[in-house]
Amino acid sequence: MGRTESVEDYLSKEIEKAKQNLEFEKAARLRDALYSIRELSRTQQAVLNEDKSVDIITCSIHHPYASVCLFRIRNGKLLDRETFILDAPLGSEEKDVIYSFCLQYYLSGILGAKEVIVKSFFDELKEIEKALSVKRNVQVKFREPDTEEEKNLLKLAEENARFKLEEYYIEKKGKILPSKGVIELKETLNLEKFPFHIECLDISHTFGDERVGAIVVFKNGKPDKKSYRKFKIKTESAKSDPHMVREVVLRRFKRLKEEEEEFPDLFIIDGGKPQLSAAISALKEIGISNVNVCAFAKTFDQLYFPDGRLVMIPKKSYGIKLLRNIRSEAHRFAVSYHRVKRGKKVKVSELDGIPGIGEHKKMEILKYFGSIEKLKGASVDEIARVKGIGKKLAEIIYEKLHG
Repeated sequence: MGRTESVEDYLSKEIEKAKQNLEFEKAARLRDALYSIRELSRTQQAVLNEDKSVDIITCSIHHPYASVCLFRIRNGKLLDRETFILDAPLGSEEKDVIYSFCLQYYLSGILGAKEVIVKSFFDELKEIEKALSVKRNVQVKFREPDTEEEKNLLKLAEENARFKLEEYYIEKKGKILPSKGVIELKETLNLEKFPFHIECLDISHTFGDERVGAIVVFKNGKPDKKSYRKFKIKTESAKSDPHMVREVVLRRFKRLKEEEEEFPDLFIIDGGKPQLSAAISALKEIGISNVNVCAFAKTFDQLYFPDGRLVMIPKKSYGIKLLRNIRSEAHRFAVSYHRVKRGKKVKVSELDGIPGIGEHKKMEILKYFGSIEKLKGASVDEIARVKGIGKKLAEIIYEKLHG
């Protein structure tokens, strides 16, 4: 298997790229190739240390369909793998799908293994055990995995079930299967459709100086870096974060509207109620009302919505993990852009040419005061408080700026 790992890794990455670019047919072809390689490498080797014969059953659900994956392991080797696409009406849970499948599969006359491994045991499986014993005189035991090898095989079966369900959606529906985080956000935030396209805005500045905004774009839970956008704040009066948010939202959505580009399924502002109000005001100004917009506050990971709702996503959910990743990426992107702008200003600042003031000390001074204008209003003693700037150098700086 070691010789095929690099090929599998390459194909997996290419599949993700194709999905991000909405190249569904290409993604399906690549996935077929990936399955073939995995089948070749895994079915010809022992997968369990002992000479066990078990069936492993798991499923993946995305209403209104489910994919059930069955691994047949005989004498410690993966003999066969089958995947079944089933109907899964809204409200169906994993145990409902597993129960329905096992009931039909094993009672239909197909000879299975003496042991069937499932992700978690539930009482209804006892009914199937009893029915098999009475109707077919066969003793079958359903159980959870009890070794690391069995757990790994179950994970592999889950992966195959999800891949097959994705493939089904691509081929039959012409769309990709939403990630777990996207699915949870739709349900938790009560959205009409899956938020495949999420954008997040963050503002960065130093006490109102070198003001910038940045927007990151996520498609199906993953960053789409080619769609990221940077904004230098142009309005002189926009000194507060809400004012800057308003400007960036205006510019972003005006552009999308003019170019007839799709609006995001969910637009997030890194901030609280004031920032949300500013964004809503901007959208109203340009006549846009069909965008799901919210503010994501850092303090308690709370989401504020225009209708007054305050939503807290479960702490260990895929949804909150996705939201935090998006917010962190927006912050990183905004801060990195701000540093570039700030660095350029420092290089051409009035501090250039002062003996003893290099790039590092210029950055320390700007970080301390926030701008050259505020530095000019400082006394010698105040300048001397900056890390690495003593009284003597402070006097030189003061004289240079006021000479």
